[in-house]
Amino acid sequence: MGAWGEGIEESDTVLDVIEIFVEQLRSSQCAAAATAKVREEFIHLFAEAEADADAVAHVRIGLALVQWRYGALETTLLDMVRSDLAARNGIDNYSDPARREQVLRAFVAKLAKPNPKPQAYPKPRKASLRPPKPRLAAFESGDCLALQLPSGAYRAALVLARDRCSDIEEFNVIARLDWQGSQPPPPDVFASPRPLRIAMHPWGPYRGPARVAVVGRIAVDPALFGIEKMPDYWSWQFVRVGEGRRPMSWIGWEELAGLLP
Repeated sequence: MGAWGEGIEESDTVLDVIEIFVEQLRSSQCAAAATAKVREEFIHLFAEAEADADAVAHVRIGLALVQWRYGALETTLLDMVRSDLAARNGIDNYSDPARREQVLRAFVAKLAKPNPKPQAYPKPRKASLRPPKPRLAAFESGDCLALQLPSGAYRAALVLARDRCSDIEEFNVIARLDWQGSQPPPPDVFASPRPLRIAMHPWGPYRGPARVAVVGRIAVDPALFGIEKMPDYWSWQFVRVGEGRRPMSWIGWEELAGLLP
Protein backbone atom coordinates (compact mmCIF):
# COMPACT_ATOMS: atom_id res chain seq x y z
CA MET A 1 0.00 0.00 0.00
CA GLY A 2 1.32 3.40 -1.00
CA ALA A 3 -0.39 6.64 0.01
CA TRP A 4 0.74 10.18 -0.75
CA GLY A 5 -1.99 12.14 1.01
CA GLU A 6 -4.96 11.90 3.34
CA GLY A 7 -7.52 11.91 0.49
CA ILE A 8 -9.62 8.84 -0.29
CA GLU A 9 -8.10 8.33 -3.74
CA GLU A 10 -4.56 9.28 -2.73
CA SER A 11 -3.74 5.59 -2.26
CA ASP A 12 -2.32 3.03 -4.69
CA THR A 13 -4.50 0.32 -3.19
CA VAL A 14 -7.72 2.31 -3.58
CA LEU A 15 -6.86 3.16 -7.19
CA ASP A 16 -6.01 -0.49 -7.93
CA VAL A 17 -9.38 -1.60 -6.50
CA ILE A 18 -11.25 0.92 -8.64
CA GLU A 19 -9.38 -0.12 -11.79
CA ILE A 20 -10.02 -3.84 -11.23
CA PHE A 21 -13.71 -3.24 -10.49
CA VAL A 22 -14.29 -1.03 -13.54
CA GLU A 23 -12.52 -3.40 -15.94
CA GLN A 24 -14.51 -6.39 -14.67
CA LEU A 25 -17.70 -4.34 -14.80
CA ARG A 26 -16.88 -3.42 -18.39
CA SER A 27 -16.59 -7.05 -19.43
CA SER A 28 -19.32 -8.63 -17.27
CA GLN A 29 -21.82 -5.75 -16.93
CA CYS A 30 -22.45 -7.09 -13.42
CA ALA A 31 -21.53 -5.27 -10.20
CA ALA A 32 -21.58 -8.50 -8.18
CA ALA A 33 -19.05 -10.07 -10.56
CA ALA A 34 -16.86 -6.97 -10.35
CA THR A 35 -16.98 -7.11 -6.55
CA ALA A 36 -16.05 -10.79 -6.59
CA LYS A 37 -13.09 -10.02 -8.88
CA VAL A 38 -11.75 -7.41 -6.46
CA ARG A 39 -12.03 -9.80 -3.53
CA GLU A 40 -10.30 -12.51 -5.56
CA GLU A 41 -7.40 -10.19 -6.47
CA PHE A 42 -6.87 -9.12 -2.85
CA ILE A 43 -7.66 -12.43 -1.16
CA HIS A 44 -4.03 -12.70 0.00
CA LEU A 45 -4.56 -9.70 2.31
CA PHE A 46 -7.54 -11.31 4.01
CA ALA A 47 -6.04 -14.82 4.12
CA GLU A 48 -2.99 -13.91 6.19
CA ALA A 49 -2.96 -15.28 9.72
CA GLU A 50 -2.25 -11.74 10.92
CA ALA A 51 -3.92 -9.59 8.29
CA ASP A 52 -2.67 -6.04 7.77
CA ALA A 53 -5.69 -4.13 9.06
CA ASP A 54 -4.59 -0.89 7.38
CA ALA A 55 -4.20 -2.53 3.96
CA VAL A 56 -7.55 -4.32 4.32
CA ALA A 57 -9.19 -0.99 5.25
CA HIS A 58 -7.90 0.57 2.03
CA VAL A 59 -9.35 -2.29 -0.03
CA ARG A 60 -12.74 -1.83 1.63
CA ILE A 61 -12.65 1.93 1.12
CA GLY A 62 -11.86 1.57 -2.57
CA LEU A 63 -14.53 -1.06 -3.09
CA ALA A 64 -17.18 0.92 -1.21
CA LEU A 65 -16.36 4.04 -3.23
CA VAL A 66 -16.59 2.37 -6.63
CA GLN A 67 -19.74 0.44 -5.70
CA TRP A 68 -21.40 3.70 -4.61
CA ARG A 69 -20.40 5.40 -7.85
CA TYR A 70 -22.27 2.75 -9.82
CA GLY A 71 -25.23 2.61 -7.45
CA ALA A 72 -24.38 -0.84 -6.10
CA LEU A 73 -23.07 -0.21 -2.56
CA GLU A 74 -23.46 -3.17 -0.23
CA THR A 75 -24.68 -2.12 3.22
CA THR A 76 -22.53 -4.81 4.84
CA LEU A 77 -19.44 -3.33 3.18
CA LEU A 78 -20.30 0.15 4.42
CA ASP A 79 -20.68 -1.30 7.93
CA MET A 80 -17.16 -2.76 7.62
CA VAL A 81 -15.80 0.65 6.59
CA ARG A 82 -17.50 2.16 9.66
CA SER A 83 -15.92 -0.54 11.85
CA ASP A 84 -12.47 0.20 10.39
CA LEU A 85 -13.02 3.88 11.14
CA ALA A 86 -13.99 3.12 14.74
CA ALA A 87 -10.89 0.93 15.11
CA ARG A 88 -8.75 3.65 13.45
CA ASN A 89 -7.57 1.23 10.78
CA GLY A 90 -5.97 3.21 7.97
CA ILE A 91 -5.69 6.35 10.11
CA ASP A 92 -2.86 6.29 12.64
CA ASN A 93 -0.21 5.35 10.06
CA TYR A 94 -0.71 8.72 8.30
CA SER A 95 1.44 11.78 8.89
CA ASP A 96 -1.72 13.74 9.74
CA PRO A 97 -4.08 11.27 11.47
CA ALA A 98 -6.57 13.99 12.46
CA ARG A 99 -6.96 15.11 8.85
CA ARG A 100 -7.25 11.49 7.67
CA GLU A 101 -9.96 10.79 10.24
CA GLN A 102 -11.86 13.90 9.15
CA VAL A 103 -11.70 12.79 5.51
CA LEU A 104 -12.93 9.28 6.36
CA ARG A 105 -15.84 10.56 8.45
CA ALA A 106 -16.96 12.78 5.56
CA PHE A 107 -16.54 9.82 3.21
CA VAL A 108 -18.73 7.54 5.34
CA ALA A 109 -21.38 10.25 5.67
CA LYS A 110 -21.44 10.67 1.89
CA LEU A 111 -21.80 6.94 1.23
CA ALA A 112 -24.54 6.61 3.84
CA LYS A 113 -26.84 8.38 1.34
CA PRO A 114 -27.73 6.71 -1.98
CA ASN A 115 -25.89 8.10 -4.98
CA PRO A 116 -28.39 10.45 -6.66
CA LYS A 117 -26.67 10.13 -10.04
CA PRO A 118 -24.98 6.71 -10.34
CA GLN A 119 -22.65 6.32 -13.28
CA ALA A 120 -23.66 4.17 -16.23
CA TYR A 121 -21.75 0.93 -16.61
CA PRO A 122 -18.75 1.26 -18.93
CA LYS A 123 -19.33 -0.12 -22.41
CA PRO A 124 -17.63 -3.43 -23.25
CA ARG A 125 -14.50 -3.13 -25.34
CA LYS A 126 -14.66 -4.20 -28.95
CA ALA A 127 -12.75 -7.39 -29.61
CA SER A 128 -9.44 -6.81 -31.33
CA LEU A 129 -8.50 -9.06 -34.22
CA ARG A 130 -4.81 -8.31 -33.70
CA PRO A 131 -3.17 -10.14 -30.77
CA PRO A 132 -1.51 -7.79 -28.26
CA LYS A 133 2.24 -7.40 -28.47
CA PRO A 134 4.08 -9.06 -25.57
CA ARG A 135 5.85 -6.69 -23.18
CA LEU A 136 8.98 -8.50 -22.10
CA ALA A 137 11.21 -7.89 -19.12
CA ALA A 138 14.58 -6.32 -19.81
CA PHE A 139 16.74 -8.94 -18.09
CA GLU A 140 17.06 -12.63 -17.26
CA SER A 141 17.14 -13.97 -13.72
CA GLY A 142 20.70 -13.86 -12.43
CA ASP A 143 21.91 -11.09 -14.73
CA CYS A 144 24.71 -9.03 -13.15
CA LEU A 145 24.30 -5.36 -14.03
CA ALA A 146 26.87 -2.60 -14.17
CA LEU A 147 25.32 0.88 -14.03
CA GLN A 148 27.56 3.72 -15.17
CA LEU A 149 26.30 7.08 -13.91
CA PRO A 150 26.65 10.37 -15.80
CA SER A 151 29.52 11.20 -13.42
CA GLY A 152 31.43 8.16 -14.68
CA ALA A 153 31.09 6.23 -11.39
CA TYR A 154 29.76 2.67 -11.44
CA ARG A 155 27.15 0.95 -9.32
CA ALA A 156 25.95 -2.65 -9.33
CA ALA A 157 22.60 -4.43 -9.40
CA LEU A 158 21.54 -8.06 -9.50
CA VAL A 159 18.41 -9.43 -11.18
CA LEU A 160 16.73 -11.82 -8.73
CA ALA A 161 13.80 -12.92 -10.86
CA ARG A 162 11.94 -12.60 -14.14
CA ASP A 163 8.21 -13.14 -13.86
CA ARG A 164 4.85 -12.22 -15.35
CA CYS A 165 2.30 -9.66 -14.21
CA SER A 166 -0.21 -10.68 -16.90
CA ASP A 167 -0.45 -13.00 -19.90
CA ILE A 168 1.58 -10.56 -22.00
CA GLU A 169 3.54 -8.45 -19.49
CA GLU A 170 6.69 -9.39 -17.62
CA PHE A 171 8.81 -7.68 -14.99
CA ASN A 172 12.07 -8.12 -13.11
CA VAL A 173 12.85 -8.18 -9.41
CA ILE A 174 16.12 -6.27 -9.03
CA ALA A 175 18.43 -5.69 -6.06
CA ARG A 176 20.61 -2.58 -6.06
CA LEU A 177 23.85 -3.60 -4.34
CA ASP A 178 25.96 -1.84 -1.74
CA TRP A 179 28.89 -1.18 -4.04
CA GLN A 180 30.31 1.65 -6.14
CA GLY A 181 33.59 2.21 -7.92
CA SER A 182 35.41 3.83 -10.80
CA GLN A 183 35.41 0.63 -12.89
CA PRO A 184 32.68 -1.93 -13.71
CA PRO A 185 31.88 -4.19 -10.72
CA PRO A 186 34.07 -7.32 -10.48
CA PRO A 187 32.55 -10.84 -10.16
CA ASP A 188 33.04 -11.02 -6.37
CA VAL A 189 30.51 -8.18 -5.93
CA PHE A 190 27.80 -10.50 -7.25
CA ALA A 191 29.16 -13.66 -5.64
CA SER A 192 28.60 -12.12 -2.19
CA PRO A 193 25.92 -9.50 -2.87
CA ARG A 194 24.86 -6.96 -0.25
CA PRO A 195 21.51 -5.52 -1.33
CA LEU A 196 20.62 -1.93 -0.49
CA ARG A 197 17.14 -2.09 -1.96
CA ILE A 198 15.01 -4.75 -3.62
CA ALA A 199 12.07 -3.78 -5.80
CA MET A 200 10.12 -4.75 -8.90
CA HIS A 201 11.06 -3.16 -12.21
CA PRO A 202 8.48 -2.99 -15.02
CA TRP A 203 8.78 -4.44 -18.50
CA GLY A 204 10.50 -2.68 -21.35
CA PRO A 205 13.97 -1.73 -22.56
CA TYR A 206 16.29 0.47 -20.55
CA ARG A 207 15.53 4.19 -20.54
CA GLY A 208 17.42 6.40 -18.15
CA PRO A 209 20.44 8.56 -17.43
CA ALA A 210 22.81 5.73 -16.52
CA ARG A 211 24.40 3.28 -18.95
CA VAL A 212 23.49 -0.31 -18.11
CA ALA A 213 25.43 -3.37 -19.20
CA VAL A 214 25.09 -7.07 -18.35
CA VAL A 215 28.54 -8.13 -17.15
CA GLY A 216 27.72 -11.70 -16.13
CA ARG A 217 25.05 -14.13 -15.00
CA ILE A 218 24.89 -16.26 -11.86
CA ALA A 219 22.42 -18.65 -10.27
CA VAL A 220 20.23 -16.82 -7.75
CA ASP A 221 17.77 -18.02 -5.13
CA PRO A 222 15.29 -15.22 -4.33
CA ALA A 223 14.49 -16.85 -0.98
CA LEU A 224 18.01 -16.01 0.20
CA PHE A 225 17.12 -12.35 -0.26
CA GLY A 226 13.92 -12.60 1.78
CA ILE A 227 11.59 -12.66 -1.23
CA GLU A 228 8.57 -14.92 -1.26
CA LYS A 229 6.14 -15.46 -4.12
CA MET A 230 2.53 -15.83 -3.02
CA PRO A 231 0.95 -19.17 -4.01
CA ASP A 232 -1.50 -18.86 -6.91
CA TYR A 233 -0.69 -15.18 -7.24
CA TRP A 234 0.80 -13.54 -10.30
CA SER A 235 3.76 -11.63 -8.96
CA TRP A 236 6.60 -11.50 -6.48
CA GLN A 237 4.30 -9.44 -4.32
CA PHE A 238 5.92 -9.65 -0.89
CA VAL A 239 9.27 -9.14 0.77
CA ARG A 240 9.81 -10.11 4.39
CA VAL A 241 10.43 -7.23 6.78
CA GLY A 242 11.20 -8.42 10.29
CA GLU A 243 8.47 -10.87 11.24
CA GLY A 244 5.87 -9.54 8.79
CA ARG A 245 5.35 -9.13 5.08
CA ARG A 246 5.07 -5.93 3.13
CA PRO A 247 4.14 -5.44 -0.53
CA MET A 248 7.11 -4.76 -2.76
CA SER A 249 7.26 -1.46 -4.62
CA TRP A 250 8.00 -0.69 -8.25
CA ILE A 251 11.31 1.04 -8.96
CA GLY A 252 12.30 3.30 -11.85
CA TRP A 253 15.66 3.46 -13.59
CA GLU A 254 16.73 6.60 -11.75
CA GLU A 255 16.00 4.95 -8.39
CA LEU A 256 17.73 1.75 -9.50
CA ALA A 257 20.88 3.70 -10.33
CA GLY A 258 20.69 5.49 -6.99
CA LEU A 259 20.15 8.87 -8.63
CA LEU A 260 16.93 9.27 -6.64
CA PRO A 261 16.39 8.34 -2.97
